[in-house]
Amino acid sequence: MYALLSGTLPFEGKDQKETAKLVVEKPLTYRSPKWPKIPIAAKELVTKMLIKDPKARIGLDAVLVNPWLKQAEQL
Repeated sequence: MYALLSGTLPFEGKDQKETAKLVVEKPLTYRSPKWPKIPIAAKELVTKMLIKDPKARIGLDAVLVNPWLKQAEQL
């Protein structure tokens, strides 16, 4: 969803090994010039989806009933 909204990847290394390391070690940022135009509710959902701890990360069921996503479906 991060890539769909911004056109960029949240973590991108020179190869898969470096990308995997960035996923684990690098904090999530919203640096793409498109992010200021994206609704806060969408950013909040993406943030919940990209929490590093799988136990704390939002589950698919919660994503599918998220108010922002449900509203976006109506468009």
